[in-house]
Amino acid sequence: INIDDFIFDENKPILNEDETNYLRNKDSLKVCIRKDFLPYETISNENLIGLTSEYIHILEKRLNKNIDIIRINTLKEGNSNINNDLCDFISIFEKENNSKTNLLTTPYLQLPFVLVTKNSSSFITNFEQLKNKTIFVSNNESLIHILNKNYPNTKIYTTQNPNFAYQQILSNKADGYIGNIVEVIYSLQKEYNSNLNITGNFDYKTNLLFAVKNENFILQNILNKVINNISKEESELILNNYTLLKYKEIKNYKTIIIVTLSSFFIILLLLIVYL
Repeated sequence: INIDDFIFDENKPILNEDETNYLRNKDSLKVCIRKDFLPYETISNENLIGLTSEYIHILEKRLNKNIDIIRINTLKEGNSNINNDLCDFISIFEKENNSKTNLLTTPYLQLPFVLVTKNSSSFITNFEQLKNKTIFVSNNESLIHILNKNYPNTKIYTTQNPNFAYQQILSNKADGYIGNIVEVIYSLQKEYNSNLNITGNFDYKTNLLFAVKNENFILQNILNKVINNISKEESELILNNYTLLKYKEIKNYKTIIIVTLSSFFIILLLLIVYL
C-alpha cells in the first residue's frame, strides 16, 4: 500500500483504473534526452538540466513515479528508441514531428517568437513592418511559410545558428533575426553584444510537447492530464527563469543602462504575451 495514494493533492491528476495500473506495473518511466540540446535539455554531471527538466520534475512529483534518463544524440535515435520500447516518451517541438508512429500530447509550453536587431532599430510588433527587410529566421517551416506567403517583399533566410545571424546583422548584411524567446535569450547570454537587443515580438508561437509510441494511448492520456493541470502561473514562472537576461561582468555605465533596459523589456514582453 502506497500511503501517497490516500493523500489529496489538487495538483495531482485523477487517473482511471487503466492509467493507475499502467503506472503501478512500471518500475519507472523512461524519457529520451538529447545530449546537446540547450537551452531545452542536456545532461551535465549526470543531472538533467534545461527547460525540459522543469517539466520532467513536475511529472515525477505529480505521478509519484521515478523517470529515468536515456541519453540520445539525435531525435531520429529517440524515435527509434520509443518504437523499440527503450524510451516511453521524448520532448519535441511540434515542427519536429516527422514520425507517423508517435502520438503527441497537448503542448506543455508555448514559446513566442521575438525579433533581434541593432539597438538603433525601432520597436516592431507585426510582420508588416519587416517589408523590404532582410531577415534571418530560425529553422521553423511553418513560420517561414507564413512569412514567404504573406510578405513576399521580405528577404527571408533560414539558419540553425543564431550567432551567424547576429554577425550578419552587425555587419549590416541583415536587418534582424526571428527566433523563439528562449533560444534568443540563451544565444544572447552566450555571446552578449551591447549593440544587439530584442526589439519586437509577434503573436506566432512554437509548441513544446511530448511524443509517445503510437499505440500507447494510456501514457498519452496520463501525460495530458498532468500537462492540463499545470497552472498558467507555474508555466510563466518557469519561462521567466529561462528568459531573464543574465549578462557577464558589466564594465561601464552605458552598458549598465542597456542591460537594465533590456531586462525590463523582457519582463514587459512576457506580461504582454501572457496577459
